Amino acid sequence: MKCSKRHKLWSQCSGVRDPAAYVKRSELATPAGIDRDFNFLASVERKFENVEKECAERGIDVATPDAQSHRPPQKGEYNMKRSIENCGVIVEMAPKGIQRAKENLTHWNKKQRCLAWTVEWIYGDGQRSLCTALESLSIEAGYSRLKGGSQPTSSKKRKLDHAGELETTPNTDEVETAALTLTEPQRETETENNSPPVEYHFYLLRPRTPSPLRVLIPLSKTNTLSASLKDRVVLEFPTIYVLSEPPSALPEGFILESQYLDQSAESSSSVDTIISRITPPELHQEAVTPGVTVLDEERISDVLYKDLVASSEGV
Repeated sequence: MKCSKRHKLWSQCSGVRDPAAYVKRSELATPAGIDRDFNFLASVERKFENVEKECAERGIDVATPDAQSHRPPQKGEYNMKRSIENCGVIVEMAPKGIQRAKENLTHWNKKQRCLAWTVEWIYGDGQRSLCTALESLSIEAGYSRLKGGSQPTSSKKRKLDHAGELETTPNTDEVETAALTLTEPQRETETENNSPPVEYHFYLLRPRTPSPLRVLIPLSKTNTLSASLKDRVVLEFPTIYVLSEPPSALPEGFILESQYLDQSAESSSSVDTIISRITPPELHQEAVTPGVTVLDEERISDVLYKDLVASSEGV
């Protein structure tokens, strides 16, 4: 209709109700508010029905959540989950299809009978490397083998150092997986000169923090990967920063976990103090028992004063 088109043109209106538009609280528990919510839920249900109908027409087999949850466990999956639970690591899984989920090749190594973690190494200049290391490997040994080892080019080729400490591809017989390669240009080896070797410090990244700074947890070089991850949270797989600065002199953009927790506690206490000072007036009023009438003291005093004056004048 012409009037409808004119309205859309003048008001820059698309004609479609925005379900995320702000609604006052007083307008929620009204017939119009209930109707708005009902229409939104009905539209979501219609979209699901249309998708299912389209999948059926195109012959696409959509697995239901129940079917996925009852799938038989893959080989080594039970041992891997049990090892993660025994280690005390809290693994937050990324949504399927996300790059980090694709890069996660953590698996159970049946030869060494231990867990092989995918480890992300990030250097001070921002370069990033991925490798698979056994949980029994120390942090310092894992970094040394990563820096000195070479990555294979074949997806079927597997390389296991003596004692089986570091491997570059999952040790599975059923599924072929691509070899883990450096996602950034391979870090250049140190130049051979008379300069003293640089001492590196290792830090575990604490994920999902509201702080704009990267929260780091200092790691001991001699501790195993399993001991370093005990009671820690990782996103798919651990991220370890390799920095030349000690914990007492972190570069800009980083903060220690202890300092982060102290700042969080201080900010929480300051907020509680402010809230305690800003008390609504009704909270200052004395509690009144239901059914009991509250008497006005000034009014009672005025009435008594008038009675006294009247009685004195009568006398």
